[in-house]
Amino acid sequence: MIKVNYTILIILISMHPSLSNAQPVNNDIIIRHGTTILTLVSPDTIWIAADSKVAEVTSYNSTTGNSLSQNKIFETNGIIYGFAAILKCSNKSGMSLFDSQKIMDSIIKDRKQFQSSAIAYKDAILVKLTELLDSLVLKESHAFIDKYMNEPIHTFLMASFGNEGPKYYSQSYIIAKNGNAYKIQEMQPSIYDYGTMYFMTGSKKAIKEFLNLHPDYFGDFHEMKKKLICLISLEAKKNLADVGMPVDVVELYRNDFKWFLDNKECDLTKKIK
Repeated sequence: MIKVNYTILIILISMHPSLSNAQPVNNDIIIRHGTTILTLVSPDTIWIAADSKVAEVTSYNSTTGNSLSQNKIFETNGIIYGFAAILKCSNKSGMSLFDSQKIMDSIIKDRKQFQSSAIAYKDAILVKLTELLDSLVLKESHAFIDKYMNEPIHTFLMASFGNEGPKYYSQSYIIAKNGNAYKIQEMQPSIYDYGTMYFMTGSKKAIKEFLNLHPDYFGDFHEMKKKLICLISLEAKKNLADVGMPVDVVELYRNDFKWFLDNKECDLTKKIK
């Protein structure tokens, strides 16, 4: 039986060129965000698919009009990882405040092990998100703060194979009210334990609606890559602001992984409707 975990997760980072050379707008903090990431974990294979659109907003949650395509799934030392919601941000001078992918890459190279890397990243990103929140409060960026009191401000996911089988871990963070102050709060993590499970991270409204109508969509592992791409393309059509093609897909096995990039129109979902 497939278990469903709707914890908002994946995930955003880069084997593609770096984000943008655009200059910050209105001397404000510039934040890159977005994403839909789907993960399906089976005892033998892990499939991870992510859209590639990255949007840019200011700390007052107003769009700068800048967006581009960027891979949001990464690999370091055999560990696949990804990010959703806020991926990176810079100050008014263009200096990086934090870059999720660079932090994770450095930690995995240092720690080498899956579990210790996850713990170290949790600690590191909590510091960076708290610093960002302090800046948002100082700027009285209420629209931005309110948005991420209702949805994750950052999500990361990690996947790998160990001697005992597949591993998957994902953690999300929200802004919570603490009296008259605000704090970054961890949400319940998503962890793979056994069997076959799928996880959704980021924008997923259209995907959830489709899967509710077609509960047997993942009934077998036939054309899994194509099935994930189709679901993300559905979401992209419904949420043009945050989700966009092409789609990156990673198939992870015990001793190897394959990477795919696909910008084709979905036809599987059309056949099912």
